[in-house]
Amino acid sequence: MGTLRSLFKRKEHRDSVTLYTFASSSYMRNVLPLIMGLGGIALGFVSLGYLLLLHKEPQVIPYIVTVDKQGSVIASDRLQSSKEIPETALAAFMCDFIEKAFSMCQDSSLQREYIRKVYSMVDLESQARRYLDGFYNDSELFRSGGNLLADVKIDSVSRLSNNSFQVDYSVITQRFDEITEKHFKSVLSYRIGSISFDNVEEIRLNPLSVLIYEIRTSKKLVKEMNHE
Repeated sequence: MGTLRSLFKRKEHRDSVTLYTFASSSYMRNVLPLIMGLGGIALGFVSLGYLLLLHKEPQVIPYIVTVDKQGSVIASDRLQSSKEIPETALAAFMCDFIEKAFSMCQDSSLQREYIRKVYSMVDLESQARRYLDGFYNDSELFRSGGNLLADVKIDSVSRLSNNSFQVDYSVITQRFDEITEKHFKSVLSYRIGSISFDNVEEIRLNPLSVLIYEIRTSKKLVKEMNHE
């Protein structure tokens, strides 16, 4: 009788072990993949939410709008980028660069704006940027502590090649009551950069996306004027 009871208990133990093994196997086969699937869906929703957030970030989309004298919109269309820049616009760009680069004024805020403008007009990986660095670090204009003013007068601008202009100009400096005028010519080589409407500041500073990559400046053989 005792032997029969012992055998019956061992059978119950084996049955419980078998049932536990079956339950574990069923869990691994059915429940665990379900949990992983739900986790994947949750991750997908997080990724989708992030993409929607990026999509909703503000972008600059330029439009050209035609209005009448009363301000009513007659027509509008999205502004398309173009590599064709009028010759007069390029010449004006070169003159503006020379004026901003070599002028010195008492208004420090305006002077900083000039410098920001000038650096936006050059290729920052080029000789032109290194030229500007050297000029602003070594020039007497910026080591004078605000006692020296400089005004630039453009004498002429002409195209030299498909990618370069020559600008002839005078720099009139004033230190106290002493006024000096010197004459220079600069050859500016340029390229057309990629036009991007994602950065409003870049559009404002350099709307043509013209980038000067080389600056060659020399004094002109003109008698310098010195007024006291």
